[in-house]
Amino acid sequence: MTTFTKLKSGSWGLRVVGPAPVAGSRVEVEKRDGSRSSVTVARVIWSAPDGQTHLCAIVDERAQAAPARSDPGPWSSQQRANQHRCAECGSAPGVVECSDSSGIRGLCCRRCASGASYERSFA
Repeated sequence: MTTFTKLKSGSWGLRVVGPAPVAGSRVEVEKRDGSRSSVTVARVIWSAPDGQTHLCAIVDERAQAAPARSDPGPWSSQQRANQHRCAECGSAPGVVECSDSSGIRGLCCRRCASGASYERSFA
């Protein structure tokens, strides 16, 4: 008998009662509503000492089914360029991590970082 179970990592996995499944094999799983689905076993995470119960990670087929974008989109290059710029004035050279008065952390140039924390806001 094989059912879905929540793993310690927070992801969904399998509880298999019976022989241990082999990584890469397809397993038929019974859901609570009685329907069945087929999933691929990524690996066996844990086995009971008696060898009859196993917890398994499964392959996330939704992530694999999504096509990879070859075109990163029109805004991604601009977003990458702004990654290492001062959040206050937009200058690029010499940015350092600083925080505002509420404790939110962001990047500032040395000139903006020398000002008081209540003078900037990253929110």
